[in-house]
Amino acid sequence: MRVQFATAVIVTSLFLQLTFTLTAFGTKSHPQTQPQPQTPLPNGVASPVSIQPAVSPADILKSAVEIAQKGDTLGAFEKAKEAKQICLRSGQFYSLIGVEYLNSLISIAGAAQDDQTAGILQEAASTVDLLKQNSEFNGQGNPQAAYFLMVSVAKLAPMFENQKASFTKLLADQGIIATNLRNNPGYPADGRKFLADPMIHAGLGLAIENRLEEAKAKISAGCELGFCGFESLSQNSALSQVAEKAVLVAHIEAEQQKYLTGLKTWSVQEIQKFKPFRFTFHVNSIQGGTVSSNDFDGNILVVDFWATWCPPCRDGLPHFQQLANEFQDRDVKVLGISMDSPEDPISSLETVKKFLAEKELTFKCAMGTLEVKNVLPADAKWPTTLFIDRSGTVRYMAVGYQDYAKIAAITEALLNEKHPVKASSSSRLNVQ
Repeated sequence: MRVQFATAVIVTSLFLQLTFTLTAFGTKSHPQTQPQPQTPLPNGVASPVSIQPAVSPADILKSAVEIAQKGDTLGAFEKAKEAKQICLRSGQFYSLIGVEYLNSLISIAGAAQDDQTAGILQEAASTVDLLKQNSEFNGQGNPQAAYFLMVSVAKLAPMFENQKASFTKLLADQGIIATNLRNNPGYPADGRKFLADPMIHAGLGLAIENRLEEAKAKISAGCELGFCGFESLSQNSALSQVAEKAVLVAHIEAEQQKYLTGLKTWSVQEIQKFKPFRFTFHVNSIQGGTVSSNDFDGNILVVDFWATWCPPCRDGLPHFQQLANEFQDRDVKVLGISMDSPEDPISSLETVKKFLAEKELTFKCAMGTLEVKNVLPADAKWPTTLFIDRSGTVRYMAVGYQDYAKIAAITEALLNEKHPVKASSSSRLNVQ
């Protein structure tokens, strides 16, 4: 029943890496997945002083989710509402704990049987309305609080797919917050691309309501912000609710063509701006034996650093299989280096082998080591992808999840080069 709006989860920690001083809790965000830290209150939101419960609301909400996971969703629901009442009495609710309450309801509803979800989802929808009434959360005030609410609404919306009015309202809410954040001077300029998906979702909602011209404008706005998930959008089940689906799909395809055309120029410019460096390696192959940079002399080599525990890594791996398949006759090689346990690669070897077999990934893979990790640039997280030209020089590095079109565009640009750029001898990274 649920529409997959995966980007809501994927972008969260990427946003946190911008100007807000929080540790990324891992999305696509990772790029390197880590546990979510306790989020501080937004600036200007006072800490409660009148009531100091023995057990914090955050602990109660955590307990509620654990109860739901054990099967008692109604008990979990009551426990979560207990935390809400404490927050309302103490003045805490209109801080990020309010969003935490919403996320708890989403988790509880996800664990509930279908006949138990109605009341939980209604409370979740009411919570969205309650939070939106506060200036901290509508995108015009504190950008951090509004961003987190927008992400949570994106997770909630698919649960209402069979309730048209509520579904389209939640899609619209994402667009409203995204629009306000785009115009909010406190929102990081580098984070504008993370507003693209909410704009697209809002466009889908407008299309379902037969407001086609507004829908097309909203989708175009999302594309201008950097939307690139055209493949998943074309398969989005929400499109089945659009009366003029063919017209909307044609508009989406036109935007996709503009995107692909723009990538040709973008890829060349990105390569030109990048400071090249050498990266040589000699590591153990998952398939047996060893693999080294010398094995790929004369080829374009795309190296993806990934881990089985990293969601954006898992999402992106099929793109590298596609790249290996489509460029196999064009002097392009793909190598995956697993960073599951660089301190002890052998300990995770069987896990990695099993994962690759289950996902039917056949491109060459190797086990990463601490030596590999330590010589990579400081901004390398997982996933990180190196694009190495025929001379063995790294010409571009992509950090985080990348859609296939971008990976293919960079690869194509390197293939088309007549005179590869060489790195200076001082820019050499060696791994044994």
